[in-house]
Amino acid sequence: MSETPVRTPRWIKITLFVSIALNLIVIGLIGGTILRGPFAMPLVGPAGEFGVFQRAMPGEARNALRKALYDNRADFRSKRRELVAMRVELIEVLRTEPFDAARLDDIMSRQKAFWEELGSTAQHLMGEQIAAMTPDERAQFADNLEEWMKRPPRSRDARERP
Repeated sequence: MSETPVRTPRWIKITLFVSIALNLIVIGLIGGTILRGPFAMPLVGPAGEFGVFQRAMPGEARNALRKALYDNRADFRSKRRELVAMRVELIEVLRTEPFDAARLDDIMSRQKAFWEELGSTAQHLMGEQIAAMTPDERAQFADNLEEWMKRPPRSRDARERP
């Protein structure tokens, strides 16, 4: 006698797909910054602010920041493996019955801490570059940020240099 396999509910598949898609977008944006420079689209929050600061930096400081991010790529790769492990665990939680909301909350808390740590690393690297700037470079950086702030929100296109 053959048993009919239990089907995963459609809403779980959709939720999983959306979660994976969003995580891949974020990783792609961070990877794009590391490898190619500015984002192709504006972002809000810490990632957007990082992009604005990076674009506002004078050329040599911006290049040094990119190099520092590139030099830390091994750390970012290990972080990516950590994120993949959390996703595997999330998939397991989503498929387990009865559903364990506390375990889901734990995974999401660890993912939040993961992104905060990654942001702190990027912030630290940026702070080092700003501290290494000459007074003239810092003044240019401030001028670029000020110019960007004066733009109407819709014209703050991420592809433009401030």
